[in-house]
Amino acid sequence: MRDGSKFWCGDELLPLRLAPQRVGMYLDDEEGEISFYNADTRAHIHTLTDTFTETLSILLYPSHRRR
Repeated sequence: MRDGSKFWCGDELLPLRLAPQRVGMYLDDEEGEISFYNADTRAHIHTLTDTFTETLSILLYPSHRRR
């Protein structure tokens, strides 16, 4: 989330109206996809596609800062 109300993945603005309270991830290694979804409503948020040639490690970096 940037600017308090906009959601981004890299440079791509995501069309979300509400901030999800819990986010789920689904990895499809064979298809080369990692999908993110709202864990409460199961609504799709975004899917990243790539070719995975090595073991994946998860690194989460939530950039939202509490004030």
